[in-house]
Amino acid sequence: MTARGERRRRAILDATLALVGREGTAAVTHRAVAAEAGVPLAATTYYFDSKEELIRDALTDAAGSAA
Repeated sequence: MTARGERRRRAILDATLALVGREGTAAVTHRAVAAEAGVPLAATTYYFDSKEELIRDALTDAAGSAA
């Protein structure tokens, strides 16, 4: 993955965590995450096939960072 791709993926994960923190997992949609991250909607679906994958990867990443 390119550096730009890594930055974009990181922004999507961070946006997902922000949404979960503010509004819970029910608020997480590809559209809401894209708006929060400031990326095109297509970017969220490029990196994450489903809402569940997006939430799982964001929470796993956050748990790994906390360790």
